[in-house]
Amino acid sequence: MATATGAKPHPIFLAGRWVESPDRLVVDNPSNPAEPAGSTFNATPEQYDEAVAAAVVAFETTRVLPAYERGSRSTARSSPSASAPRRPSGFTARSSRWT
Repeated sequence: MATATGAKPHPIFLAGRWVESPDRLVVDNPSNPAEPAGSTFNATPEQYDEAVAAAVVAFETTRVLPAYERGSRSTARSSPSASAPRRPSGFTARSSRWT
């Protein structure tokens, strides 16, 4: 997959929002190292600190939740149009079959 030179880098997801940074990161194409696969950004030290602080807050909120609820919260937060799949009523995870 070729990426046009000068294409806009993909933003990074930081603390619940998409952001850019002045430090661009070119992603190498493993099948053709002479042709970049794309680009994104390296976080600045301030963005890194913000991301760590947001992760600590998120951990305190989600650490008491069952795994299926943690997953649905992170999916909903990272992509507003995505919804986590729900288990149908009557389905149990232990038996992995309908009851």
